Amino acid sequence: FFWLVTSAFCYALGLSCFAWFWHGSLRLLQQTPRISEAFGSYFISHLGKYVPGKALVVVIRSELVKSSRTSLSSAVTGVFIETLGMMAVGAVTAGLILAFNHRTLQNPTLLWISLGFGFAAGIPASPPLFRRTIRFLAKRKRIGNLQDQISHLTLRNIFPFWIVCIVGWLWLGASMLAILEAFPESLFNQPIDASIAPLAMSCVALAMVAGFISLIPGGAGVREYIILALLGPTL
Repeated sequence: FFWLVTSAFCYALGLSCFAWFWHGSLRLLQQTPRISEAFGSYFISHLGKYVPGKALVVVIRSELVKSSRTSLSSAVTGVFIETLGMMAVGAVTAGLILAFNHRTLQNPTLLWISLGFGFAAGIPASPPLFRRTIRFLAKRKRIGNLQDQISHLTLRNIFPFWIVCIVGWLWLGASMLAILEAFPESLFNQPIDASIAPLAMSCVALAMVAGFISLIPGGAGVREYIILALLGPTL
C-alpha cells in the first residue's frame, strides 16, 4: 500500500510539471490565467484522452481556462504548444536513456522508434515552425490578434519549460518504479533495484508518446505493448 501511494504521489508531481508548462505556454501567449485555472483545466482534461480521437482534451482544457484573462484561440494554441513539447521531450528523453543503456535493451528497434517519435513531435514543436504555422492559420481563419501573441514564443523562452518536462517524465518513471516495488518480489526474475530504473523510466515516456500518436483512446494496447517489450524480458 505504501508503494501504491508513493506511485500516485510521484505521478501527480510529474503531471504538475506538465501543467506548469501549460500555464507557461499561456503566459508566453500574453495571457494571464490564474494558476488554479491552468492546473485545474489541465488535470481534468486528461479524461478526454479516453475518447476516440482525443480532440476532447483540447475542448475541455481550452473551454475551462477561457476567461476575460485568457482568449479561446490562445488557449487552443497553448494546448498544442504544451502537448507537442511534452511528447517531443518525452520521446527524446526515452531515446537517450535507452541509448545509454543499450546493453540491457532486448529489443533495439524500440530505441529507433523512440528517436523517431522525438523527431516527429519535435519538428512541429519547434518555435520557428510553430510560429509560421500559426501565422498561416491566423491569416486564413482570421483568428484575432494571435499573430501578435506568438511573438514571445521563441526557443529561448520555451527551453526552460522543456527542462521542466524532463523532470516531469522522470517523476512518471519514478511512479512506475514504485508500482513495481508494490508487487511481491517472487513474481519477478530479479529483484527491483537501481538497474531497473533506466528501463522503467524510458518505458513510461515511450509508452505514453506511442499511445498519444496512435490516437487510440487511452493508448490502449499500444502502451501495454511498449511496457511489456521493455520490461518483460528483464522481469
